[in-house]
Amino acid sequence: MSLARAWISAALNANLTQNELKAFLVIFQQTLGYGKASDALTFKRIASLARVRIDRLTPALRAIADKGLIEVQPHPIFGQSFSIPAPLLTQYPDRLFTPALPQNRKPAPITRKLPPENQGHTVTNPTVNPTTTELNAENLPYPASFDAASRRRASEILDGLSPQNANDCLQILQKALQQGRVKSPLGLLYQLAKAARNGTLDRSCLTPKTSLPTTQTAANSSTAQTRGRLQSIHAEIQHIRALYQLAGCELPEEEQRTLTRLREEWERLQQ
Repeated sequence: MSLARAWISAALNANLTQNELKAFLVIFQQTLGYGKASDALTFKRIASLARVRIDRLTPALRAIADKGLIEVQPHPIFGQSFSIPAPLLTQYPDRLFTPALPQNRKPAPITRKLPPENQGHTVTNPTVNPTTTELNAENLPYPASFDAASRRRASEILDGLSPQNANDCLQILQKALQQGRVKSPLGLLYQLAKAARNGTLDRSCLTPKTSLPTTQTAANSSTAQTRGRLQSIHAEIQHIRALYQLAGCELPEEEQRTLTRLREEWERLQQ
């Protein structure tokens, strides 16, 4: 049995409520889902990912911690850090892997085969392509509005991406900030990084403009936006399905309504 299966089995045996299950799935995704034993998260961030109100989230987190499904430690920046239970890590010490992220910070092979479970996710001393720059906090083009805490959080979000993908995500974020249409810069960066890991990042806004007629330029822009939204919808549907399939439980009504809304939008854009 793998670490993932053992952790999910423990959750299934714990008879979780709906809010407790959503909180558990978020911690599962943010830790083991990214090849990490722990992750520092604010309650607001977890509530956003789980789509649960904070006043209902905190009791759910406390409950799954009391049931031994997660461990919680104080964190100086984000308030708390959530970890995979130590007994599970002791039982499966070599089972931390990241199926969705490239190993050694290199682009995934064209075949997109999953790495063996005995290969860990590299987070220090990465192997860097000579034609690229090492991915670190000093040479990434963060927006000027980011303070030290925002940069640290951004570097965590981009962890595991190739230097080119990380640079593209920040460049797209910068363009969105300049247009004044971003309410949560770190939230948008998270979505961009997720799209980059899935191979669906829309880089159309980074492509140099050509001297096409106005009508053709507008048509191409509209087509690129539609294609980007279709890719985003596809990635979100796949993410929701995979998450609950991994947990071995049926989709809640709220998630079913979300999938219905996404499918309707997909069909509308395809017309």
